[in-house]
Amino acid sequence: MEEGTLAREIDDIAKRKKYKQNQYGDRKSRKDDYTGERVFSGNTEKAIKKHPIDKISDTDHVTPIKVVQSRYKGLTDDQQRIIAKSEHNYAITKSKLNRSKGGLENRENPGFKTSAKMLEKEAESRIAMRVQATAMYTENVVHKISDTDFAMKAKGINQAGKEEAVNSAIFASALS
Repeated sequence: MEEGTLAREIDDIAKRKKYKQNQYGDRKSRKDDYTGERVFSGNTEKAIKKHPIDKISDTDHVTPIKVVQSRYKGLTDDQQRIIAKSEHNYAITKSKLNRSKGGLENRENPGFKTSAKMLEKEAESRIAMRVQATAMYTENVVHKISDTDFAMKAKGINQAGKEEAVNSAIFASALS
């Protein structure tokens, strides 16, 4: 990751908007992924004129971008971006609830009573992210090993030593 990358540089607003559109389809309302209450689509200005402010929806990052950056700091910005904007990390919820979370995960949110559904969505998101990140860490290690393959041959390291190095690196990345 590049030093000082801001969360807004990792976020993909267009993808969140498309996700929200796909979740609503032709409907103007749907169930909130966290509360089960009815929420409404539309940009906030138009929606506020038609619906109470606490019924307007946002697309929430289940795991906030800052948490993705911290948890997966060994990945590149592009890899963090892929993880942060994956559909398993999105939920449609009330704008008020989403904005009260700030950079906190669902279980840490003091502004609202954390529901079982919020915790379930967070667990699903974390598992899917861990799978993606482990694959990315492994790919990064394999690329590093491939890049140094010629150097290893020049130093006389045999294939068995290389395989042992790969297996050790994969094991270490799975533990992180």
